[in-house]
Amino acid sequence: MVSAAEPSTETEDLVEPTPNAIDEDGLTHAVFNLSPGEDSGSDTLGRYRYQAEVAARDCLAMLTQTTIDFIVCEWHEDFVVALTDGSVELVSVKHREEDQGPWTLTELCKSGGLAHLYDRWCACECAPNVRLRLATNAALSPAKSNASTLARMCGPEPELISGLADMVKKIARQMLKIRWKQSYTNIPETPEVRRLDDIQLPAGFADKVTRFLTVLEISNDPPQRRYITDVNVQSLLVVVGMDVADAGLK
Repeated sequence: MVSAAEPSTETEDLVEPTPNAIDEDGLTHAVFNLSPGEDSGSDTLGRYRYQAEVAARDCLAMLTQTTIDFIVCEWHEDFVVALTDGSVELVSVKHREEDQGPWTLTELCKSGGLAHLYDRWCACECAPNVRLRLATNAALSPAKSNASTLARMCGPEPELISGLADMVKKIARQMLKIRWKQSYTNIPETPEVRRLDDIQLPAGFADKVTRFLTVLEISNDPPQRRYITDVNVQSLLVVVGMDVADAGLK
């Protein structure tokens, strides 16, 4: 045990105080001049903040739209938008760093959260008044039959329906593969096989995935993490009638 009167020599060796580490009032500790070895907590906090910023965009929409009743964060998904017509929208927010490139179909199903959205939708008994949204800052892979194609096949009135049956089978098999390693109550278990195409689809599963796509929207409208606060503030200023340029944010 080290007392206040006997400072640890190990701590003293950690970092040498420098003029830049101590302000003129002597209030800044020298430890702040030492870069941490890892900062995963800060990164995690940044991602949670990003989720809140995306939810704030929907909150701002309440100032100009009458369709949104209220918003609840961290309920089933990252947040839920309750609409005045009695329907709800479960929203999953996924930030992706620029150096990671666009989302692929496989990544969307796994780390992109589609499997989780499907599971939550099933937990809500696939109710007709439950909609889903995957909101991400990243682009979608433009490769043939990949993530951007999937986005065009989503919603009650999809832009693209050619190849939908094959896409449904891809999504279904990706979810079943994910189920091998992750526990999802509403995704059935199937035997592990070597090839994705060899996964046998349980009876009725493809039809349910098809219905899932009709209530899903994949949006890459949110800005990058480092810009979203400024964009939200600018949106608020516009709503209250202030000039963005005068506020010094342009």
